[in-house]
Amino acid sequence: MLTRTRILGAALMMALLTGAAGTALAQATPQTTQPLTGWAAINAVIGNTVEIEGKTGGKGSIYFSLGGMARASDPAERQQRWYATGGILCVAEEGKPIRPSECVAVVVTGDTVEFMEGTRNVGRGRIVRGNPKDL
Repeated sequence: MLTRTRILGAALMMALLTGAAGTALAQATPQTTQPLTGWAAINAVIGNTVEIEGKTGGKGSIYFSLGGMARASDPAERQQRWYATGGILCVAEEGKPIRPSECVAVVVTGDTVEFMEGTRNVGRGRIVRGNPKDL
């Protein structure tokens, strides 16, 4: 009798033999990612780039460096600082006081990021590992 485990094992073996292991494993692995919030979500973003799609349709990328810099693909917002307080992420010009409008809650599910003001989604994006755009 073929069980699910045997079928998946056979599929993985075939994939290894044909060089398609990554694709087969991704298809065989169920997506059970629970949303991360607060500090866990912020930690998932820091050290990575977020490709953002704003509610108004604008697109861009922001790299959140480990050292506290937030570098954007938009030249007008090229270099700012990020701060985290109470599980909330804030991005502001260096040396200027943080305004509440510059702070959002972060929710990460898989590689998807949502930026929230209260219960209102103000933007979403996708986490890309590291700084591939050299921001």
